[in-house]
Amino acid sequence: RAAANGLFPELILVNANDGTAAYHLMSGLFRIVCGNGLIAGEMFQDFKISHVGEPRKVIENVIEASFSVIDETPRVLESADAMRGVTLSTDEQRAFAAAARSLRWEPDENGTQTAPIEETALLRARRSEDAASDLWATFNRVQENVIRGGQSYRLPRTRTNPRGRHMSVGAVNGIDQDRALNRALWTLAQEMGRIKAA
Repeated sequence: RAAANGLFPELILVNANDGTAAYHLMSGLFRIVCGNGLIAGEMFQDFKISHVGEPRKVIENVIEASFSVIDETPRVLESADAMRGVTLSTDEQRAFAAAARSLRWEPDENGTQTAPIEETALLRARRSEDAASDLWATFNRVQENVIRGGQSYRLPRTRTNPRGRHMSVGAVNGIDQDRALNRALWTLAQEMGRIKAA
């Protein structure tokens, strides 16, 4: 069932094919306009269920956990709606994007940022409905740009490559990195909302 503003609640199940990791169930939202899945952050429940034990009991645990996560859906949707009501200044949007950039590209041991792009590249809207200055639109722009990549940048000139080289940021394809980034971005948006409400 579609929620308001093109959001579909989803139940996310992560599992290792070989049974070496527990089932991991969590809340999520699917945004139909961009085909992006958003994983709700740390404030919402998630469940880990071991494969070990009687198969029937494992299945019962998965079903029970699924209903518990489904019960969280209204809270996830309320959080998304609340973000729409929070207006961010240009500086606040840049601060959000800078924090998101450091989630994907960690600084080196000297604290120097290793990201190939500036935070402003993460704020570019890919569609007109994301061009607003509210927290929800900012979150969606940054989330899509961080996960999907595609931004152009140029490698510096060197003696062996005097013209530099044009590159583009790759997409996040690993499920673990995608999940971790999505959750961290959601938590970041929640915290920005709390700061603005204080």
